[in-house]
Amino acid sequence: MPESNNTKEIQKLRDDKKYYGEYGKEWLSNSDITQLLNDEQQYGVPVKETEAMIKGRYFHQLVLEPEKAKDFVIWTETETRGKAYKEFCKENNYDVVLKQSEADEIKAKADWFMSPDNPKLKNNKVEDVSWYDIINGFGVKKEEPAIGEIFGHKFKGKADLVTTNPSLIVDLKTTADIRRFPSRVKWENGLDSQAFIYHTLFKKPFVFITIGETQKQYSDGEIYYDVGIHFVPDEVILRGKKKVLMALQTLENLKKPDYKKSVILNETLT
Repeated sequence: MPESNNTKEIQKLRDDKKYYGEYGKEWLSNSDITQLLNDEQQYGVPVKETEAMIKGRYFHQLVLEPEKAKDFVIWTETETRGKAYKEFCKENNYDVVLKQSEADEIKAKADWFMSPDNPKLKNNKVEDVSWYDIINGFGVKKEEPAIGEIFGHKFKGKADLVTTNPSLIVDLKTTADIRRFPSRVKWENGLDSQAFIYHTLFKKPFVFITIGETQKQYSDGEIYYDVGIHFVPDEVILRGKKKVLMALQTLENLKKPDYKKSVILNETLT
């Protein structure tokens, strides 16, 4: 682990309210880099959660922080078009909230994913250790923050899983199409830059584990979900590095009083 993991800052950043709140603004994050790349005019503007983001957050909590999932905001009624649903969303400061049927589906997926009998994790191995044992082994840290300096700027990151045997950073992603995910990592803003930032901060190989959104069935009726394991190659880390440099240049430009804002074109990365 990075030396900074023993600092008071890291202890504070383990608290989500501090990590994502005012205290955490002392450091740049991959979300900042993504905003600077996609639309610099949105830099610093809070990102509204989409329905897909809410579903992903609930899955993460069920797998990584189940005690938090108990307090997740869920709409337990069936009707979502009436006034009651809108007021419920407003009371909880959301544009949309998770419906009970959606929560049940995500809970079934999380339970299957973390089961010792999950063949996708049990039968795939690294250095003769199954993925189930890797992500559930001794010394594994969940939702672990790290801080450090990258190109003269202070950065932070919070890893889903930091494993010890073998030593890896693991990021969980739910996705509609696992087969297309490796190509997404190569061109989509946010994934390659995340890999570079986390690889730099944690000084470990970076791995995405993807989980399909759709429940499937074997011929014998047993349910399963597609699972993909994607070690991030050096070329993606390098591309992420270039994107971070581009974003930081834009950040410096934004500090200039005569700088005219414009959307950055990523074609220059080729």
